[in-house]
Amino acid sequence: MKYIANHKLNTEHWDFIYYLFQYWDNNKKLIVLKSIEINNEYYVRIQHSCILWTTFKSNECDCWKQLYFSMKYISEHWGLIFYFVDNEWSGLWLIWKSLIQMEEFKTKKSFPEMNKKISEYNLIKVIPKILDFLKLKKEFWLITNNPSKVKALKKLNISVKKIINIKYNSCNNFTDFAKKELEDKKKILNHIIKL
Repeated sequence: MKYIANHKLNTEHWDFIYYLFQYWDNNKKLIVLKSIEINNEYYVRIQHSCILWTTFKSNECDCWKQLYFSMKYISEHWGLIFYFVDNEWSGLWLIWKSLIQMEEFKTKKSFPEMNKKISEYNLIKVIPKILDFLKLKKEFWLITNNPSKVKALKKLNISVKKIINIKYNSCNNFTDFAKKELEDKKKILNHIIKL
């Protein structure tokens, strides 16, 4: 893990301290957004990149709603957002989402079915080193609907004190594609999602 830089980040609604790290022989980048104020009782969100859906706020997916919820929650309390820039589920999300949504590309597999074999532990195992760098204890409240993140953190000897589930004010603007994906996340990956 290699520290690159940090600075204050002013977003549309909230301010954070932005940190940039490289890891895995400098082939991967990780952004950490830290609330301006923080102590050892803090909240964490772990988010993997989802370029088309987070950047452009597509209603084909819930990624940007997860990120927005987490940024708001952490700004009102205190904590960190780990944003894994290059993960994109090892390219799976971007490639398969793009292909599956093309009418001429047919598959019976859903994204959760494809994701269930991906190791969350391998994707996030750099987190303890980041916490050491920031001088924060390895115990926090986790903002997630995904139980595999809790299991992965436990393997990293990180204690999750409590889970804060991500809530959606409305799913009316989700497309049918997104609604099916959320249902599959519940059924296949055991995500805790209330629609």
